[in-house]
Amino acid sequence: MPKSRLLPLLLLLLTVAFTSCDKDKDEDPAPTNTDFLTAGTWKGFGIYYAGQNLTNEFAEDGYDMTKYSLRFEKNGNFTETYDGSSSPGKWEFANNEKTILLNKGTSDEFPLTVNKLDAQELYIEYTIEFDGDEYILEERFKLN
Repeated sequence: MPKSRLLPLLLLLLTVAFTSCDKDKDEDPAPTNTDFLTAGTWKGFGIYYAGQNLTNEFAEDGYDMTKYSLRFEKNGNFTETYDGSSSPGKWEFANNEKTILLNKGTSDEFPLTVNKLDAQELYIEYTIEFDGDEYILEERFKLN
């Protein structure tokens, strides 16, 4: 094949190769669960038990979910705030990022099951004991 015909073919191949590389560089990787969780402050908006919204009932009993917020940092620190009073701690994912483990290895260790986590909402559930019975509650948050 004459050199004059090879040159256009070579230029075409190089153009395709560089265009493909540039396209890969422009695509951002999908956000991770850590990215979602640490994106800002999560403001509480609901408490559910067995699929029923009990937010108002809890508020009547003195626990207003809208006064509760969580903030997770990428360095493993978190802060929970209720009605202006804050409490710090440590967090990490466990169980293939299906669990947020608070204060691992301490007397305050507390697992939270992640039911939903995306760019706008966080739903976590946990088990509490009340009058000798166990209840699974789900707290719902929106990114503030």
